Amino acid sequence: MDGTVRCLARAGSTLYIGGEFAKVSGLARAGLGAVDLATGAVLPWDANPAPIPLYGPPTVSALATDGQQLWVAGNFGSIGGQPRQRLASLDLNTAVASPFRPDPDGEVRAIAVGEGGVFVGGSFRTIGGRSRSAL
Repeated sequence: MDGTVRCLARAGSTLYIGGEFAKVSGLARAGLGAVDLATGAVLPWDANPAPIPLYGPPTVSALATDGQQLWVAGNFGSIGGQPRQRLASLDLNTAVASPFRPDPDGEVRAIAVGEGGVFVGGSFRTIGGRSRSAL
């Protein structure tokens, strides 16, 4: 790891790590990676986050999973092969972004997944095209 880990999420035998880093065990993983819990080996799963222009390198500030999807929040303009700004849902097996695209207008710092949906908190004013101040 060549930077800081900010968040973790576990699904089965995989640990997803997010933060401010460019590499995990020497492999390019810009702010987001996956490792095998038994061996510690970096997995080929790579969502390849890309930065929002003028906001620095891609980083991940929050992760959550329900065992099917991985919700990711941070400073990125695309992830999982799709344009997704600051918040995305990724397939746990393929790292491809789902159609979920709320595009908050500010930072998301917390994610919780429950039976009623996905809940997020941060410093945004709108999300999903609706006025939702910080929550």
